[in-house]
Amino acid sequence: MKKTLIIITLAMFLPALISSHVLAEGGKIRFGNLAVVPSMGVEEVYDDNIYYDKTNTVSDWITHFKPGLLLDYTIEGRGKVKLGYAGDYAYYANNKDNNWKSHEILFDLDYLSPGGLIAKIKNELINSEDPYGELNEYNIGVKSERWTDDLKTEFGFKFSNRFKVLAYYNYYRQDYKNTPGGSANLNYNANSNYYGGGDFTQDYYYNEEGLGFETKITHKTWAFLRYYYGSQKYFTHRDGITSSNDAAYDWRRVNTGLGWDDGGRFGGEINFGYQWNSYKNSRDQYGTPYKDEDNWIAATSVTYRQTEARAFKFTIRRELHQLGAGVSGNYLNTVFGIGVRQKIRSKFFLNLGYEFSIDKYNGDSYYYSNSGNNRNSSSNGKSNTHHVHTGLQYTIKEWLTAGVEYNYFNRTSNESLDEYQINRFGISLEFRPAAYH
Repeated sequence: MKKTLIIITLAMFLPALISSHVLAEGGKIRFGNLAVVPSMGVEEVYDDNIYYDKTNTVSDWITHFKPGLLLDYTIEGRGKVKLGYAGDYAYYANNKDNNWKSHEILFDLDYLSPGGLIAKIKNELINSEDPYGELNEYNIGVKSERWTDDLKTEFGFKFSNRFKVLAYYNYYRQDYKNTPGGSANLNYNANSNYYGGGDFTQDYYYNEEGLGFETKITHKTWAFLRYYYGSQKYFTHRDGITSSNDAAYDWRRVNTGLGWDDGGRFGGEINFGYQWNSYKNSRDQYGTPYKDEDNWIAATSVTYRQTEARAFKFTIRRELHQLGAGVSGNYLNTVFGIGVRQKIRSKFFLNLGYEFSIDKYNGDSYYYSNSGNNRNSSSNGKSNTHHVHTGLQYTIKEWLTAGVEYNYFNRTSNESLDEYQINRFGISLEFRPAAYH
C-alpha cells in the first residue's frame, strides 16, 4: 500500500518537476537536429510465483524504477542515429535478497544515402542480474549476474528503388559472473556435477555473416532471400570441459519472406527458413555423441494496422537452443502469438495478447527445481507454455501515461517438476514523450 501511494504521489507532482520548455516540445529537449529524450517509469508488480516452481510457490510485491535517456540525432534526408540508456531497479518487499538491477545501452544507426548506400548498425549492451534467464532460459527464476552484447549490422546498395543487395554481420556474446560455487538453483543442466557451479557453461559468443537480395513487388512490399553462415564457441572451460569436447557448433541457414517499408498498413517481416547445424566435436566429456540438427526456422513478426485506432500483431518464432558448453542436449523452441492494440476514445489504449510456446528437448538432460531437487532425465522432453497478457494504458498528458496489466503463464511438461503457473498484476506510471517512437 505504501508503494502504491508513492506512485500516486509521483503522478501528482511529476508535472511540476518538468520545465515548461520540455513540455512545450512534447517532452523533448531539442538542439537543432538533436533531440534529448528523458524517461522515467515506476511500476508495482505482484508476482505469485517468483521462483517459477510447481509446488513451493513464493509470492512477493516488486517495485521497479526505470530511468532512461535517449539521444536522437536526425541526419537530414538520410536517416537517424540513436544512443540511449535504460535502467531497471527491482526491489522485493519480502525476499530482499532477490533485489536486482539491469542496465542497457543502445546504439542504433539507420542510414540511406541519395546514391543508394545502406548502412544499419544496432547494438544492445546489457549488464544485468535479473532472474529471467537468457536465450535458453538458463537459471530462470534465480538471480544471475551476467552481461550480453548483441550486435546486428547491414550494409549494401539500393538500385533504382527496386532492388537491394546486402551484406550482414551479427555478433552475440554472453558472459556470466561465474562466482565459485555458482547459484544454488540451476535449470536445464546436463549432469548433476554442474549443480552448484555451472554458470561457466553458459559463456559463449557467436559470429554470423550473410548475403541477401531484395526486390520490391508493391509500393511498400519487398521480397527477400538471405543466406547466413555462423559459428558459436564457448570461452570458459572448467571441470572436464575442454575445447575438444564442448558443444561448439557451426550453422548454415537460408531465410526468405516479405518485408514492408514504414508508413503502410503492414509492418515487420514474414520470415521463414531452414537451418543446418553441425557440431565441431563428436562427443562430450562423458562420451555422449553430439547429434547434428536440421530444422525449419522462423522469425516472423507482422503488424497489421486495420484502422488508425486498431492494430494486430502476429508472431511465429522457431529456433534451436543449446543447453550449455558440456551438454549433448538441446531444445527446439517454437512460438505462435497474436495480439491486438485498440485505441478507446482519445486517451485509452487496450492491449490483449496470447502466446503458445512449445519446447522439444533432444538428448539426455537433467532438470532441477528451484529448491535444488533433481528432476528426472529424459531424451524426449516436451513442454508447452501458455501466456496471456492484458493491459490498459491511460494518457494523462502526451508525455505521461498510467497503466495496469495482467500476465498469466501456464507451463505443462512430461517432466512434472518443469511445470509452473504464474499470475502477475502490475500498475505503472511512465514519463516518456508520446511523440517519440
